[in-house]
Amino acid sequence: GVHEWCSDFYDLGYYQSSPERNPKGPLSGQRRASRGGSWRHHIKFSRCAARSSLPPTFRYADYGFRVAMNFLRF
Repeated sequence: GVHEWCSDFYDLGYYQSSPERNPKGPLSGQRRASRGGSWRHHIKFSRCAARSSLPPTFRYADYGFRVAMNFLRF
């Protein structure tokens, strides 16, 4: 697996006061949130609940993103 880039900016204390459902993250910041882990890291950081922050210009082979969309029922 790979780390997943998030569109959210990173703020260490944001989730202490964020909405419980679908928090969008801070409106601005210097770093973007990253979730999960990858094949390149220690197992402690490879779980899906792992969180980190990185400059938006960071590039590395074990970072990617997940495409998602709302599902509409007809």
